[in-house]
Amino acid sequence: MIKNILRSTCYVLLALGVVHANPSIEIPTAGATLVAGSPFTVMVLDSAYSQPIIEGSLTIGLTPCTEASCPAPDSQILHVLYAGGFNPQRPATPVSYDPGSFAFENFTLSVPANAAAGTYTLGVFHTYWGESASLYYSPASDTDSVTVSVVSA
Repeated sequence: MIKNILRSTCYVLLALGVVHANPSIEIPTAGATLVAGSPFTVMVLDSAYSQPIIEGSLTIGLTPCTEASCPAPDSQILHVLYAGGFNPQRPATPVSYDPGSFAFENFTLSVPANAAAGTYTLGVFHTYWGESASLYYSPASDTDSVTVSVVSA
């Protein structure tokens, strides 16, 4: 009975957005400068999910900002840099850029050589199946983004 009460409490907190945390971009940090045509690393920290999940996919992309705003990765991506699986792991030994208690995955990507110089949204769009209170799995998604500058090579 206590297990069911705790599970119900987690689902209520999840519905309120209290327990759930989006995957986040740890590297590069907001304001970083990327060079068109050059490789860079994106470190995506995993979320602390309050319910069992089945991973779906992860998309990482760059989209130029307008004078008014920078688009969110769940609305549009101009340059898709990665689309595939997400398999975050906890490091076996401490690392110099300690990501805390979260698992993470690094992706080595390249800024498209034809990317115009300017301000961009570097965004991740993560899909998964989350267990609901009825014990069925339902589709869900998370996003995160940082604003970066792209300069010509």
